[in-house]
Amino acid sequence: MSILAVSAGIVTALRGDAFIRSPEGELVPLKIGDRVQAGEAILGPNGEPLEVAPGATARPPAASAELDQAVANLDAPESEEDAPAAGLAGGDGTSLGEGLRVDRVVEVVSPQAGAVRVNDLPDSDLLVPGSLTDQRALVTTEPTPPVPPATLPFLVVFGQDAVEGKASEFNVNLTQASATPITVRLELLPGTDPVDAATPGVDTATALEYFNGVTQQWAAVTGDLTFAAGQTGIKVRVATVDDAEVEGVEFIQLKATVVSGATANPFNSNDAAITDNDKPYLVVYGQDAEEGQPTQFSVNLTQASPGPVTVKLDLLAGSDPVNAATPGVDTIGPLEFFNTTSQQWEPVAGDLTLAAGQTQLKVRVATLNDAEVEGVEFIQLKATVLGGETANPEASNDAAITDNDKPYLVVYGQDAEEGQPTQFTVNLTQASPGPVTVK
Repeated sequence: MSILAVSAGIVTALRGDAFIRSPEGELVPLKIGDRVQAGEAILGPNGEPLEVAPGATARPPAASAELDQAVANLDAPESEEDAPAAGLAGGDGTSLGEGLRVDRVVEVVSPQAGAVRVNDLPDSDLLVPGSLTDQRALVTTEPTPPVPPATLPFLVVFGQDAVEGKASEFNVNLTQASATPITVRLELLPGTDPVDAATPGVDTATALEYFNGVTQQWAAVTGDLTFAAGQTGIKVRVATVDDAEVEGVEFIQLKATVVSGATANPFNSNDAAITDNDKPYLVVYGQDAEEGQPTQFSVNLTQASPGPVTVKLDLLAGSDPVNAATPGVDTIGPLEFFNTTSQQWEPVAGDLTLAAGQTQLKVRVATLNDAEVEGVEFIQLKATVLGGETANPEASNDAAITDNDKPYLVVYGQDAEEGQPTQFTVNLTQASPGPVTVK
């Protein structure tokens, strides 16, 4: 869609924080009524440039009386000497009179994204409350990921998953080289989600190690670490404990905080997974399908087993009776599995075996394409372990079968006594994937 390449005009609405840089280099907050000159960059709280990108879901809130007055004044020349701009009224572009109208600019910024979304232009020629006038031509561009400022690198942490008993590694990086040293402090913490967080000193050793680029050896982290000028990466690791407990995946977190030097962000953190090396878990995943298309499932082991694991498969009605599909009524034919040897789908004629080292079986069943308008229905696959060792004896999951028929339009009338309003409701028998317009 067409969007403004460079912001300029009068600020009529703000959501979030936005700044411009003063001639002295300071960040000056924008407020309603401020004028943004041509060529002035709109910045975020850390000085990062905000990128203008489409935002189809944004909706302008109701405008205040102050905002309506500000918008109304946009079409009036600032003085008798101001010529009309090269917009709807023509002119030499020296004023901000009548011109191109763009819906409200709405800031939707995540810590890493730094993006400004712009609502779609309305079809009407009426000025939307909270709009911005601009005299420059529009350009069409594709949204691109934000890039860090050229002078300030971002600090980022990446975690690398490991099996318990092996070292869990992290990379502490700068997105670009700095001309001066940057010192960081590292902390080993439990994972961000308490439900599956590993505990430092229990699931891991207590001492972090970093890779010394001079000695080419791993050394204990005894204090803060420094990126030399031009250096962009530090490797860090911690040993994990190989216990005998059957457990799910756990996460350990590394946090890096800048203690000296300049970066665009003051700290960053990330998790790394520690997977169990004891008995694997049996897991079933369902993949939704439209009626008439096959519904697929995958029967997985969370990690490879040293020996074969044999399972029995059962196709059942969905776990919720309210919207459960019925095998043999909403589905057609037998279950099929994907034979990795023949590379063909074949009927399931008995039990299936995951060979030693194998972690997945793919299964599917055909669904019936009927003419009945109905809601989403669910079919369930249950896998039961008959041989081999897993942490759990069975697993199951649902997959949705969505309807592909059109909804009915229904009008209901409500009786009323004379002198009282008569009410009607105009209904669709089910939700439509797209808008439905009625007269």
